[in-house]
Amino acid sequence: MIFLLALLMTASLFAQEKNAEDYFLEFRNKFEKIDGFSSDFIQTSDFVTTKLSGKFFYKKKSKFKIDLKFHKIISDGKTIWNYDSRFNRVIVNDQENDVSSFSIDKILYEYPSQCDLSVQSTTGNTTVIILKPKNGLLNFDSAFLTLVNSFISKIIITDFNGNKIEFILNNIQFISQPDKEFVFNPEKGTEIIDLR
Repeated sequence: MIFLLALLMTASLFAQEKNAEDYFLEFRNKFEKIDGFSSDFIQTSDFVTTKLSGKFFYKKKSKFKIDLKFHKIISDGKTIWNYDSRFNRVIVNDQENDVSSFSIDKILYEYPSQCDLSVQSTTGNTTVIILKPKNGLLNFDSAFLTLVNSFISKIIITDFNGNKIEFILNNIQFISQPDKEFVFNPEKGTEIIDLR
């Protein structure tokens, strides 16, 4: 009985020794084993009253597709297309110039070295990590990243005015999709506004 208690206490001590970098490494390792994923998503923000919801598809190297009621936002990692079906119009831009782009690759590979990381809470298979940019290097004040089973499920980003944007991912499925799914080919008659 004493031996069992000692084992449990030792395991508990090791669990407490995990830091934010350890959780990020687990996330990165899991991410590197997949090609992509799909999920339902909800986006809310303090400065826009409308809640956005739809489907989110992601493929490595910053390729993504967002399906909304009247919009499709698609990126092949370099170019981003924002299509509005109500007006049959697409706005084309370089992804790096699009401030609204959501990049899991940046969260995983760029932000950790540019932020101070800390664990806000750990409950069961859920961990919340706080990212605080060093010396104003990034365009946000703080970010709260929620990991469930070592994979992203929510991120809350706070800007320098205290406004928050929240992304929630539900029903995550690890899938592989061809690259052609992350390119937008406008139909004849579509108005094209190219900002590149």
